Amino acid sequence: MDYGRIIKNTFTLWYKDGPTIKYMLIYFLAGLAFMLLLVGAIFFFFGNIASTYLDIAKNSQISVGPPFVSETEIASLITGFFSNILPFLLIIVPIFIIFSLLQWFIQLLMLGRGLQVVGFKTASLDVFKFLRVIVLELWVAVAAVTSWYNRKFMYVFLGLIVLFFIGIIATILNGMIGGIILLIWLLVFLVYFIVIIYNALRLTFSCAIFLQKDQSVVQTARESWDFTQGRVGDILVALLIVGIAVAIVSFLLFIPSFILQFVLGLMNQQILSAVLSELYSLVLSPIFVALGVYASASIYGEISATKGGLK
Repeated sequence: MDYGRIIKNTFTLWYKDGPTIKYMLIYFLAGLAFMLLLVGAIFFFFGNIASTYLDIAKNSQISVGPPFVSETEIASLITGFFSNILPFLLIIVPIFIIFSLLQWFIQLLMLGRGLQVVGFKTASLDVFKFLRVIVLELWVAVAAVTSWYNRKFMYVFLGLIVLFFIGIIATILNGMIGGIILLIWLLVFLVYFIVIIYNALRLTFSCAIFLQKDQSVVQTARESWDFTQGRVGDILVALLIVGIAVAIVSFLLFIPSFILQFVLGLMNQQILSAVLSELYSLVLSPIFVALGVYASASIYGEISATKGGLK
């Protein structure tokens, strides 16, 4: 596996491609729209509460002696908060889910484009296929946790389930013995978690294969499992190298934000500093998404090239 080519593709291919830049812009606008809706909802539901709190804080600062806050004011703040939190959540949670799905859809479009750029032919992505991707990701998660494609460790997983219930029953009958059994279960599960990571790496290219071949969910996951046979070490090293490189670039890209906050004197103003950091992160988020999808497409391309070339 050519790690140098993976790094080069990850950091150079995306900004040369027009469709990828378009998807990045749409991704940014979706994130900005959600942020504006979130801020608007906060002001709509909690604006009066914030105003009351600021008035109390202001009066406390100009008063002589210890600050005094009446029980009525405290009750008003608490009542106002709890009376608005449920309507706020009922509105903002569905909006969050919608925008999260939209950004996920855009990421898949970017991944499909990344696969095309590195040499693959991909099928078109529509809403119905996106729903199948959701099912695929759910199945991949289940398969990774249960070791569905690795029968040896599936028996370990089933044994963990049995041991857990034995521990629960033993705890009811004898707290000490039950506690020991549950402790053993926890230690074994921590070791089994390494198996889950291994399974996840074996199934990591399920989306790429699905976008390329447009086949059934089960068949796609199975093909990803077979595709990565004997290549987990290469995949892990590639992900670590890309991850370190992206972390370094991320640090360098956030330096201007720190400098700007220092120049504007915002380091001690937590709210304004947080707002500026969030806006800056929002601007950079499409870049990190592009780096991620092009890294995935490049690693997939490298492995595919050693298994008979691109298709």
